Amino acid sequence: MQRNQKEEVQALQDTIYVLGGKWKLPIINSICNGNHRFTELQQISSE
Repeated sequence: MQRNQKEEVQALQDTIYVLGGKWKLPIINSICNGNHRFTELQQISSE
């Protein structure tokens, strides 16, 4: 199932709202670069 641009933007806005805080951009960047496991994201937030 392919999502349209409006759905992609909404998903990104929802993600930014939920994450918040100083780690928002590093976490989003990590997810966009292929890290999808919680432990990978945890390692980034502990740096």
